[in-house]
Amino acid sequence: PPRFREAVHERVQEQLPDVVREVMDEIGDNIEHLLDVKLMVIRRMEEQPELCNRVFLEVGRKEFRFIINFGFFFGALLGVPLVFLTNAFAHWWVLPIGGVIIGWVTNWVALWMIFEPVEPRRIGPLKLHGLFIRRQREVSEVYGEIIADDIVTLRNIGDELLHGPSSDRTRQMIEEAMRPA
Repeated sequence: PPRFREAVHERVQEQLPDVVREVMDEIGDNIEHLLDVKLMVIRRMEEQPELCNRVFLEVGRKEFRFIINFGFFFGALLGVPLVFLTNAFAHWWVLPIGGVIIGWVTNWVALWMIFEPVEPRRIGPLKLHGLFIRRQREVSEVYGEIIADDIVTLRNIGDELLHGPSSDRTRQMIEEAMRPA
């Protein structure tokens, strides 16, 4: 009957804020048992591979630009002698083998410069330190922003609480809080 329905609605509206507060307090007190953030991040990255690509591209933007520029200039520097070597030894295999060697050396040196040395080293006035390693703080900020803005969101946390590996515990807490009401 309408009168009974209205009474139920009034009671729910009256008790709901307290029930929600109690559930949220209970979840907050037990969050480490209900939510594994590391596992949530891994699962979201697996579900959305475009996020992995975005992290990879944004975190390594400067290093990718370095590899392109270094490859062009260092490859040209090594390629000029190859022209003379090709003219001196007029065999068909000189150019392909020389190109492979130059490409391999160029890539190896570029990648070495990005990741090595891990610890800074001084050689006279020069300080050697891997380009990517040197930018760890900046890189971690970019990575953290992507994770915070796109993965560890309220919607994803709620989804993880209600549908993740520990969702049975979350549902049990909600049921226990709702039962008295």
